[in-house]
Parts: sequence; structure tokens; C-alpha cells
Amino acid sequence: MALSQSSHTNGDLASPKAVGIFTRTIVRSPVIHWILHARLRHKSLNDAVFVGSDFVHVRQVGHQGHLEHVATKDDFDAQIRAAAVFRIDQDPLDEDFIVKLEDGSASQPDSPVPPDLLVLTLSTHDLVFIYLEVRADGTLHFVQQTLPLPTFDRILFQPGEHLAVDPHSRALAVAANEQEVIIYSAKSRERISQDIRNGNQNWCPVAAQRPLQ
Repeated sequence: MALSQSSHTNGDLASPKAVGIFTRTIVRSPVIHWILHARLRHKSLNDAVFVGSDFVHVRQVGHQGHLEHVATKDDFDAQIRAAAVFRIDQDPLDEDFIVKLEDGSASQPDSPVPPDLLVLTLSTHDLVFIYLEVRADGTLHFVQQTLPLPTFDRILFQPGEHLAVDPHSRALAVAANEQEVIIYSAKSRERISQDIRNGNQNWCPVAAQRPLQ
């Protein structure tokens, strides 16, 4: 979107136009670009994650498919370029850990380790891992770990437009529109779980990175 301004002097002589470019939208767009099934809290909770241009909505799939609001994160101050899910817990739901209540809902044991992480690439050239932490008072808090992406002079070569995660969560790939692809090898699922459980501030799942030659 461009902003232009012009004025006239001496009747029909026009001064040069002053043109400005808006770098972000004035009104937040409600458009959803990705809908992902990601268990960002606990494996017994059936969550759907709606990802827009600069926000994330987490909703729980309830009775008869009704979507219930869980949490919103809209403080990225950047555009979301791509989104995917990184699986920590590859095992199916273990019903031995679910306590069935009289109303048919389920409660889960206290566990700080989510089964899944939401992975985003941002226009600030960052790779971000996110999960939802349930605090002692029952409130929810988004926890994130940010990893800078390599930067390139040409936007077509800047990784972040495409994002893919290995089904076994052993690695992920971040690619540009042209030429550049970065491969990130992941820590073991046991190491990631241990880091989150122990409150390690550097719980980032990534172990190493290399360009794809």
C-alpha cells in the first residue's frame, strides 16, 4: 500500500510527489493461513492451532467438534512466514494416565513436557519453537525458544519461506524460495524432554545446523 501527496504552484506547475510505503498493515488481518493439530499442553488434550500472519490461536476440540478458546499469542512483532509441528512424544495416547471424570471430561497428571512444539519462521529471520505451560494457578503461559536463521542479501535466498519437519522429529529443514536450504538436526526426544522438565533455559531442540549442498 502506498501513500502519496502532491501540491500545485503557479496554477498548473506540480511539485514532485512524496511517496511513502507502509511496512505493515494498519488493521490486523483475521485470515488463517495454517490449521495444525498440535498438543502444546498435554497428550490427552485435543488442540487445534490456528496460525495467521502474525498471531497464533490455540483452541481445544470439544464435544461434537466444538472449538473452545484456550490461548492467543499475538506479540511476535513480525510476520509469520511458515508453520509446522515438531513431535516430542511419538507414542499414542496412554489411557492409563487419564483420570475419567463423571462428566466425561479428563484430567491429566502434572507434566511440564508437552507432546508437541509449534515451529514458526518469522520475517525477522528467526526460527521459533513454542509450547503452552500450565502454571500452578491454572493459567497458561506461552514458552518459546528462538534461534536466528542465517541471513542473505537477496530475499529470494533468505531461508524461512518453507519449513518441513521429519516425521520422526530427527531433523527439520528451512528453505528459501530459491537456492538456500538449511538442515537442523534435533536433539534426542529424551534430551529435549529432560531439558524442559528441568527448566533448562536453553531447551532448544536443535543440536546442529548445516546448509544443504
